[in-house]
Amino acid sequence: RSPRPSSSLQHLEPVAEGGGLAPAPRKPTLAETLAKMRKVKKDHGAHLRRHPLQMGASSMGTTTYQDGCVQLVQKASDPKWSSELRLLDQSVGAKSKYDNTMTASLTGGISPEPAFYQRPAF
Repeated sequence: RSPRPSSSLQHLEPVAEGGGLAPAPRKPTLAETLAKMRKVKKDHGAHLRRHPLQMGASSMGTTTYQDGCVQLVQKASDPKWSSELRLLDQSVGAKSKYDNTMTASLTGGISPEPAFYQRPAF
């Protein structure tokens, strides 16, 4: 059985071949560091993004929910769609108001009575 290295021993400095201490590693200069940073780095995860269903098309940066929300805002500011959206909003609001007035107050009962029905405005 071989002896384990002792953790109580101090770290010894490396000795050069001439008998003196080995020179400390040289710190890179700023120019060397910048040159190293400018190198084009290999994309190690490219194979994970390639898929036959995408066929070279870039992946979407937004979710479908977020895309739907953004489309609505874009169409609301577009003059071509804004008038149609306002009409649709008024129609949905009128339908909602009509449904609220025609709710059943009791099981089997309708409020208001059929004699007081309002004509739907939608």
